[in-house]
Amino acid sequence: MLKRTKGFVSLAAAIALMLGLCSCSGKPETDPSTTADPTGIGAQAETGENTTAKDIAPESGTPETAAKEASTAKEAGTAAPTEKTTKGKNNHVNVSAAGFIWPVPGYTQLSSPYSTQYKRISIKADFGAKVVACASGRITKIYNKDDESKTPCAVLTCDNGYVIEYSAAKFSVKQGEYVSRGDDMGFIGKYGTGPHLNISATKDGVSVDPTTVIKP
Repeated sequence: MLKRTKGFVSLAAAIALMLGLCSCSGKPETDPSTTADPTGIGAQAETGENTTAKDIAPESGTPETAAKEASTAKEAGTAAPTEKTTKGKNNHVNVSAAGFIWPVPGYTQLSSPYSTQYKRISIKADFGAKVVACASGRITKIYNKDDESKTPCAVLTCDNGYVIEYSAAKFSVKQGEYVSRGDDMGFIGKYGTGPHLNISATKDGVSVDPTTVIKP
């Protein structure tokens, strides 16, 4: 009896030893929830989804893209506008070195040039064209009557030392009146060969060609 019992014990011990060896040779179990997957491939395999550039880039309409679009639009709208300047029409922009302007704005054609015989120039113009003071000074003489024997004339003694005589115009200034350069003095009349203005100039009593000091 004792001998049979020992046999059972030996058999049980052998079975236990074999079970222990099988248990030790297996791989240890791991908890999937505690295993890191830095590539995300495992998650993609479970969900069946693929990561694309669309998933990484911010979508249109997000705060980031809205701010970027607003910045781009602002930069596009900050281009310097074409500067626009409006200047009033000025017929007296050309001032000669002697300080004169042309006496009939807009009319520069000479119907008669200066000569030693006539000592004046004739500026062709339309009837009624404006006549202005070519320099600042005082009207020291005027003849403004309609007389067939003499055409109207006005003498302007300029501040720069020149004396300018106008003739063949209807004058609106009076003797003794002070005028500034560009002031109206009258308008072109109809005398002689047609509408024109005669201009003569002297300096220190010596006749000079008006076109040498008065430029259109």
